[in-house]
Amino acid sequence: MEDSENDIIKLMWNMSRILALDPCRRFTLGFTIEDRWFRLWILNRGTLLRAQAFDFIEDQRSLVTVLLSFALSSAENMGWDPTITFSHRDSDNRRQYNIIVNERVYKTVTALSDYSADNPLGRATRVWKVQDAQGNTCVLKDLWLEHDRLEEHQIYENIIQDVENSNSATPESKAKARKVVVDRLLTPLEHCRVKVSGIADDDTNLVILRGYDVNKARTVALMSTSQPNPRNKQSFGFSSPDDQGAEFITQASQDSGLQVPQRVAHNLQETEIPNDQRYHYRIVFQEYATTIYDERNLANILKAIADVLLALRWIHSAGWVHRDISDGNLYYYKERNIGLIGDLEYAKKVDQSHRNVRAGTPHFMASEAISDAYLFFPITPQPPRAPLDPLEEYESIPVPVPALKVDTPTPPPFNHNALHDIESVWWVLVYTILFNEDPAGPSPNTSARQHLMNELFDGQLNNNSRLPFLRDPQFGTCLPSSFSSSLVPALQQYAAHLTTALSAAEMNYPIIQPLAMPGIHRACTRDFYTEGILEEIKNVEMTYVKIRAQDVPGSGQKRSGKHLDEPEGSQRKKSRRMLSVPMTD
Repeated sequence: MEDSENDIIKLMWNMSRILALDPCRRFTLGFTIEDRWFRLWILNRGTLLRAQAFDFIEDQRSLVTVLLSFALSSAENMGWDPTITFSHRDSDNRRQYNIIVNERVYKTVTALSDYSADNPLGRATRVWKVQDAQGNTCVLKDLWLEHDRLEEHQIYENIIQDVENSNSATPESKAKARKVVVDRLLTPLEHCRVKVSGIADDDTNLVILRGYDVNKARTVALMSTSQPNPRNKQSFGFSSPDDQGAEFITQASQDSGLQVPQRVAHNLQETEIPNDQRYHYRIVFQEYATTIYDERNLANILKAIADVLLALRWIHSAGWVHRDISDGNLYYYKERNIGLIGDLEYAKKVDQSHRNVRAGTPHFMASEAISDAYLFFPITPQPPRAPLDPLEEYESIPVPVPALKVDTPTPPPFNHNALHDIESVWWVLVYTILFNEDPAGPSPNTSARQHLMNELFDGQLNNNSRLPFLRDPQFGTCLPSSFSSSLVPALQQYAAHLTTALSAAEMNYPIIQPLAMPGIHRACTRDFYTEGILEEIKNVEMTYVKIRAQDVPGSGQKRSGKHLDEPEGSQRKKSRRMLSVPMTD
């Protein structure tokens, strides 16, 4: 059994790495032979399937059928994508591709993001800097999208339409609202559903599995249940329990440093196969901008964040939330000296009639989003009262978001709201000043900084340090003087406004009023975007705390956006959905 399970681990590792490293592959096939038993496997972005094993000595017809099918199948039927082809290797020996979108060919220049492709099941989002036939530079995103999710260009159009309709009473104000948001969102140029052989929309179920009903398949444990050793062979001291969960667990390979798929496990009676089939989607954006993570000028970052909060102010009042604010989804666009918001994949119109799927990048998720619960409501019941508005001196925006009314004592289901987006922006700023250095005046206490980095940004969804820090953000002596003298007081004031707004939103709990303080966006912006602060930091050109792994010569690592100083085992860009990954038989 141990040898058999080792073979399965190797097979899963190789199939997963093929999908992770080669964007030309839509799915991958594999097989295992144990004694006389031959078994076929298939892995796509929606499902892991294994066929029934057969005795290839006795059942020679099945063996010949499988091998001839491999030999005679088309490239598409063996998992290749006909709309993306290898072009050449650049001067750094990186592979470049030609990608077709609506019969137009885009040539890749560099990969901007491909961390999501490491997860064998999921959206596998890849982003490239590309050039069109005229040499114009733009950005192309390729992903596998769930059937029940809106495509990103549709989300963009719906947000713009709702901003116009919800915030404006006159044609002039409609135009103003539209311009503010349009100027600060990445602009879609074109989009398509990827087609196989130019006919069918590429789909993990209808095309790749030929319509096979995955819901009728059996769910089985991929690995056997561990058996304890006899007592005379057991060691003493601390030990870790066996993980009987259904998540796709990875174990770092000591030899290569790559992620080895170790287990896709769950007992048949304890799980259901998720209906998570996907289709292949591409979208091209006009702007090629610098992420907040990669921008080095601190004044540019503050300008970008101020623009982001301005756009969110109108987007939130139109009833939308982004749900995935991070330093990789916010941009500084040098050509127009403006901040941009991108990656609307998880944005949604506020609908408090049902529970949201928890989404976000763990490093930047709001405290309540991590806890999946409301945390700022009064401990003792309070009589109903009008919403607080201590910031009424700021210009307010009508808030059409309906309150969540609950007629029973049952706590309301947690829903991501506007204040959680604003908190994520705050965490982006905190991350920026912790993980960057001012060369002109470095941190006087790097060990204290490292400790705070480990504590706040461990990438875990059970982090208990973030809420206390939000309530009382103390940086001590771990930051450069240019950060601590200007930005730290501003961030502390930002946090104070935010926690006050969260308390106001939950004052009448279980009725939740997310924007009980309509001026919260402007208040938070004015905390850090002042003439005094900008003057102090205008010449600060930051350096990373330590050189990034992908910048080490010869590292060969993909772009992961991770600092070497990040906590051991943390995943900065962790998968945004809590995937349950049973195997189907």
